[in-house]
Amino acid sequence: MCATQSNVGTEQRHLPNCRFSQHHVVGSKWGTVLLTQSTFNRPEGFSMQSDFVVWDASDPADYQAWLEFWDLSPHREVASHPDYANLFKGEADRALCAAYHGKSGSVLYSFILRDIPDSVFERTSLTDITTPYGYGGPLAWNSPSIEDLAAQFWPLFDAWARTRGVVTEFIRFGLFPDMYLPYPGETVCRSKNIVRTLQLDEESMFMTFESKVRKNVKKARRNGLSVLIDETGSHLTEFLNIYHSTMDRRGANEGYYFSRPFFEALQNKLPGSFIYAHILFEDKIISSELVLVSKDSAYSFLGGTDKDAFDLRPNDYLKYEIIRWAKSQGKQHFVLGGGASPGDGIERYKRSFAPDGSVDFITGQRILLPDVYNELSRRSQTDATEGELPTAPAFFPEYRRTI
Repeated sequence: MCATQSNVGTEQRHLPNCRFSQHHVVGSKWGTVLLTQSTFNRPEGFSMQSDFVVWDASDPADYQAWLEFWDLSPHREVASHPDYANLFKGEADRALCAAYHGKSGSVLYSFILRDIPDSVFERTSLTDITTPYGYGGPLAWNSPSIEDLAAQFWPLFDAWARTRGVVTEFIRFGLFPDMYLPYPGETVCRSKNIVRTLQLDEESMFMTFESKVRKNVKKARRNGLSVLIDETGSHLTEFLNIYHSTMDRRGANEGYYFSRPFFEALQNKLPGSFIYAHILFEDKIISSELVLVSKDSAYSFLGGTDKDAFDLRPNDYLKYEIIRWAKSQGKQHFVLGGGASPGDGIERYKRSFAPDGSVDFITGQRILLPDVYNELSRRSQTDATEGELPTAPAFFPEYRRTI
């Protein structure tokens, strides 16, 4: 069972050394930077007096600074890459990165800044923050004290957020907590996700799969199935045919019907950060999956199977071959993800590849302008017609239910 915890109201206890009086916070084209007297070496994109900056991926200089700082991060998580953020921002949104580099360590926080429509509230320049689809959050590294690093970063970030009228923040955290900065807001466990460790030898790992998986892999081999690892997207048309037909079969939400330009942009902008794995039968692709690739982990992203090929057992064989590929590339983990709802058949299927690999999927949320938030939420409820609102009590932010 997921545990829910809240850090709301405990920021003074967790961040005891936050004093704006020691620094000078000024405006810049990015929003806000911190000026200090530190003189140690900094990466490109930081001035000699700047420990904190917010980069905008639409600005060429900012984009390059973000990319170079991302390349310095030890895990090089694909979800923190500027081009990944660009894939998920709306037309009016901004893909941004808050970066910190000081004696306390380094932080890279990729997020999307969204305008709150004027029709909801008669005040200009209101925004909110969300992370791109998938796993995100503020990456932290080279820190002798992660608490001290958090004490430096969050007050600076919050000062910038105030200049942008940020009402709320919502983060979908990655599954490896040691990679991320401690969070000063509320954390909620939404579900369980499945992570397959790749640190066993191949035979030992195979034996940890549930017996039905092992049987299906062996049957797939007897049926003559083979795998093709595609690092360029040369079979995108076949992938899309299978993927969209799978979404049709599952009655998926419209948001999962990613378009061809989406995949083409991913392929063009993120080479080396993805593969497609295809299962072939008699030279025809019958099952396919897009996998995102970070330095230490591979992530199951999107995929599907031809319904007429189920009896050949391509599904389990596809996951098995992806696991083998990821291990051969020196990855430490393969993230299978979770289900559409906690404990559903999809989650149980994924767990069959890692019976002991269940971890909490955590989100973080903060209300930065409480009075504005309450008014936005009240108005959104008033504007909604009866029966229109979802019943899920964990929906956040409340006012976006009807936007």
